[in-house]
Amino acid sequence: MVIQLRKQPSKTQTGAMKTRRMFGDCIRKELPIPKLVDLYNHYINSINRFD
Repeated sequence: MVIQLRKQPSKTQTGAMKTRRMFGDCIRKELPIPKLVDLYNHYINSINRFD
């Protein structure tokens, strides 16, 4: 797991009601992100350049 500081989603984003419950009164919160998801998000841009 990787811990990342994330911002609370706006009220109009998809799935915001479920996600905003995790944040409570906090505007930013450190959340655990699975390592596989973190690696995918980090390297996806290099994959798309050559498609």
